Amino acid sequence: MGKPVVATSIFELKRFSPFVQIGDTAEIWKRKIIALVNRPWPKTYKTRQRKLAEENSWAHKIEAITSHISRSISPNT
Repeated sequence: MGKPVVATSIFELKRFSPFVQIGDTAEIWKRKIIALVNRPWPKTYKTRQRKLAEENSWAHKIEAITSHISRSISPNT
């Protein structure tokens, strides 16, 4: 959607900064959301965010898993 995300502190999400803002309390979430709404989201972030979302989509993950399984079952192909 081209918008930043605010999430709870999940280790895996930390690598997605600045596209995912981390907040551990409702007050921190509120401050981060207000800050994100009040400043424009850079176009370069939107482009990079879209690419990141596509690379981490369920469809992409399923394709990677299926490919890995296929290679494991038929290593000659």
